Amino acid sequence: MPMLSAFRFLLTLVLISASLRAQASRPYCEVKVGKNVVKVFLEADETVGDGFKPGTAKNHLKLLGLSADIGVLSEAWICDKAVVAKLSSGAALTKEEDANLVRFMIVASDSQLSESGLKTIKLSALDAGKDKVSFDAKIKAVQDRLKKAGVDNSAHAPKSLEEARGAAIGMKVVSEGPRHCTMAMESPTFGCIVAYVLAESRLVMISGWFNPGGLAAATKRTAEIVSLIEDQTPKWDGVVPPMANARFNHAQHVSMSCLQCHAANRSEKSSDVIMPSKQSCTECHSPKGGVRFDCSACHVYHNRPQEAPPPALRAAPKP
Repeated sequence: MPMLSAFRFLLTLVLISASLRAQASRPYCEVKVGKNVVKVFLEADETVGDGFKPGTAKNHLKLLGLSADIGVLSEAWICDKAVVAKLSSGAALTKEEDANLVRFMIVASDSQLSESGLKTIKLSALDAGKDKVSFDAKIKAVQDRLKKAGVDNSAHAPKSLEEARGAAIGMKVVSEGPRHCTMAMESPTFGCIVAYVLAESRLVMISGWFNPGGLAAATKRTAEIVSLIEDQTPKWDGVVPPMANARFNHAQHVSMSCLQCHAANRSEKSSDVIMPSKQSCTECHSPKGGVRFDCSACHVYHNRPQEAPPPALRAAPKP
């Protein structure tokens, strides 16, 4: 019996070693998330998109009107291997091949995200098609940007506003967890799946396009990619920069003691967040305190990337 147990133990070690070697030899693409580099292993019919230049994802998001919300830190495109090979040879693609060229776009962003923020994204996406006027205006704006950029997406886009709105209204959650939410929508002519993942308190977005009827396969592959990202990044610890849109200048408060605002004397752990409360600030920043208390004294409210340049920097009108 002891000999048999020893044999089983050795056999287990051999099988584990073989499994590790097989995974190490599998092709993969890399996505940088914070300090971590996530390996997304490719399936047999996939390849990293050689046909896409770095920055393609950023341009893609800009055309969709999302560039102000998602600052791209890292991107990866997973494509159909046979179609990429055909594209590399210089051959023209059929409409069907063009529609299926991009299987997944993975974008790691510099956007801070919390669990409550993840829920907000989900609710916003599920409500997207309910306001007809707002939805139609957004779709038309995207179409105008694509047309202006010379991009023809007619092969893999809804044929009408009604079809697009119907797909958006029918969007459903196909998978959800504390650190991710995956939603999908289908119409007679296109299918789309998107997963939002919380990794190192950063937003990672996985977008996939598939033919009608391909939801099951797209859902399975998306779940695998989500799992790889979650397994290879630290779990969000609940700490995001407090008051991320606040503005504070310590130099203007040098006459004060640190303990007047920060309860460092009562802190026992380095993980304690000892930011002052709003009440402690308004003891001075109020009519009674006599210190400036208008909104912009403390809060940053402009979306700088979307602002027009100052008048002096604008191009002079042509005569």
